[in-house]
Amino acid sequence: MLVQPLDWTEPPTFEQNFGEGASADECLEAVQQFQHSDCAYQANAFWEVENVPCPVKIIAYGPDFEGRDDEQGHIELDLGAEVNVTQLVFLMHELPKRLKLRKRLLWSESGEDVSNLLGKSANKSA
Repeated sequence: MLVQPLDWTEPPTFEQNFGEGASADECLEAVQQFQHSDCAYQANAFWEVENVPCPVKIIAYGPDFEGRDDEQGHIELDLGAEVNVTQLVFLMHELPKRLKLRKRLLWSESGEDVSNLLGKSANKSA
């Protein structure tokens, strides 16, 4: 877990590795004292996909974190190249059931437009 103040050029305010099996509650409790609108919070975790742990980077941006704006959103999930299209579609349909999302942006580092895989309800960007 990493807490980044102001922007990505600053040194982290907090950094801690949690052992296998650590809960989200443990991680959130550790960074609670650093809860500020100008911070970003990054967690590197593993998502088990077909019995294979795949790395996932989760970044939550405070509304005043430099370089982010409302158009880009406040939560970023970097699923890497290991997640296949079926799992991506499942995740994109499940997230709105669990989080109050105003908007979703599907972005591919390759520049490939994959938004058509999610149907008409997805926002897209290449």
